[in-house]
Amino acid sequence: MTINAEGRITDVNEATIKVTGATRVELIGTDFCEYFTEPEKAGEGYRRVFAEGFVTDYPLTIRHRDGRLTDVLYNASVYRDAKGSVMGVLRRRGT
Repeated sequence: MTINAEGRITDVNEATIKVTGATRVELIGTDFCEYFTEPEKAGEGYRRVFAEGFVTDYPLTIRHRDGRLTDVLYNASVYRDAKGSVMGVLRRRGT
């Protein structure tokens, strides 16, 4: 999953689709935080990535559209363009 500076999802992988129950089209452009049981905590996590460059093993719980909950450890880092400017956040695979 990739997230822009405004916290909007810009791309997803199959794992994100599966854990949320939403399609790629439904996910792209939406607020990253809305898929978690604690949206404020999710927002704090992605803002920490922008501030510090990465986050490791940040605990969150994703809510599937059918109500199932999945605990995850959020691991992410910023990604940059060719000039070194931060473009967004890349969520790395976690548990």
